Amino acid sequence: MTSKIGKKINFRGLTPMVFARALARSLFCLEFTSGLTTRVFFQARIHWWQKIESLILLVAVVIWLRLPTLFEPAWYGDENIYLTIGQGIRKGLVLYKDITDFPNKPPLIYLLAAAAKNVFWFRLLLMVWQVVGVIWWFLLVRELLPKRWWAWWVSTLIFVGLTATPVWEGTIANAEIFMMMPVMAGMWLLVRGFRKKGAWVHFLGAGVLFGLGFLFKIPVVAEIVAAVVAFWILRKEKVAGMVRAFTDMRLYIFGAAVLLPIALMLLFHWSQGVAPQELLFNATGSTGYVSVWQRQEGLAAWLTLATLPARAVALSGVLLVLLLLRKRLRFAVILTVTWFSLAMFGALVSGRPYPHYLLQVVPAFSLLAALMVGWRMRLAEWLVVLGILLLFVSAHNRFGFGHGNVVGYYHNFWRYISGQVDQGTFYNSFDGRMGRNYAVAKYLRERTRPDERIYVWGTEPDIYVLADRLPVGRLTTSFHVEDLNEYERLAEELSMVLPKYVVLMENEPRPFPQLDRLVQARYMPVEELSQHTSFALPVILRSEMTKDL
Repeated sequence: MTSKIGKKINFRGLTPMVFARALARSLFCLEFTSGLTTRVFFQARIHWWQKIESLILLVAVVIWLRLPTLFEPAWYGDENIYLTIGQGIRKGLVLYKDITDFPNKPPLIYLLAAAAKNVFWFRLLLMVWQVVGVIWWFLLVRELLPKRWWAWWVSTLIFVGLTATPVWEGTIANAEIFMMMPVMAGMWLLVRGFRKKGAWVHFLGAGVLFGLGFLFKIPVVAEIVAAVVAFWILRKEKVAGMVRAFTDMRLYIFGAAVLLPIALMLLFHWSQGVAPQELLFNATGSTGYVSVWQRQEGLAAWLTLATLPARAVALSGVLLVLLLLRKRLRFAVILTVTWFSLAMFGALVSGRPYPHYLLQVVPAFSLLAALMVGWRMRLAEWLVVLGILLLFVSAHNRFGFGHGNVVGYYHNFWRYISGQVDQGTFYNSFDGRMGRNYAVAKYLRERTRPDERIYVWGTEPDIYVLADRLPVGRLTTSFHVEDLNEYERLAEELSMVLPKYVVLMENEPRPFPQLDRLVQARYMPVEELSQHTSFALPVILRSEMTKDL
């Protein structure tokens, strides 16, 4: 049989000279003398470029928006706690035993902080992480909404705008922004897996990715539940199909894969002397963290979603509506609304209005935008989507979530790089304590050895990071000592170690009588730093048993 190309080209007369002439002419005229053009080749190259051109543009936008984060000082408390614990890991301490946080997060955020070492590298790592994440996001939205390029761009711009700017603290290296990437990649694999029957490797990979997301922060459990509910239950039109879903081997492959990285983590820490029940205590220690914020009782608590049970009832109501209307909803709507409602529950589980908690809802929120822009939605779909958005707006206003000043943030950076303000002024614009804390850290670093410990009574873990010195004890801030009531344990450790320097932050409101008695007996003040700052100056004390280097 003669091919189409064979009909156009007489291969029998294709001598080396003819081929050379055809090739030469193709380079200048973009066509072969026989009529076969290389325009097809170049068009294929152009098509390939168009495929990656949008991704290159997205990567450039993410880098441009995140560039100012590389110039920020070590001002954010949670980042500095992670970096202090990471420093301990690098220096051989056992996580959750010798140095810890409370309530503890799973280990991956601390391991990334250990690799980063300081704020600059932590933020650079986050930049690279989000570049990969936005590529996964773009693949996911294209998979769910094929041939809706305008919807891809609208939703992707929303996604990047909320995760790469200070709107919801997306510029900061929190666990919420790191956990998004494996969750989005896992969702993409599930969508692909259900479109390719028998592709069990998709479910294995998706489960591992969700498990890795859990190892950044526990609320990823909500999104794991969302995946199971959407893919295995609500996509079935008949009740019998829902029942048979629990006999689907792919569900068990997915579940086992989710548990795999978690089990390996537990085994590793068990081998280091940290029992699983201790990790469970530290993880569930946040139950008090959930219950102490904005307590309300009675009907008002239920109507305003002020309590965790009230939020659970609201979530159940949303899932019930999806169950009843599933025959009138396309799967993309079912998946997106299920994901959004459960991610919102995860973000609100503590009831605390920290803006970075809302990062958990950004992928599903951006997908909702894609649906509204890219589809002609049915009435039932509009009602469901607008209903869940109204619930989100109500919860946002009820808990009083703040947002960052985006214009002010980038204007401040422009003033710095254009030389209108100096570094000190730029640093203090993030936190007025920066000048003081940088000076304290420099003082301590110059007068101690890398293996010597110091102690700062206050909420300034950035001093440990900047000085590259570990604290005495396993906790990094005064509020963790208060939360765990570890005053006696810490006092004993301070008495045994007698760190060369103790820093008492004058703005620290929590009393520590045992420390007061120790410094009166064994320490003497050596210097008060004169920095232009609106905060009170610290007292630096040196042990009477040591001398300045």
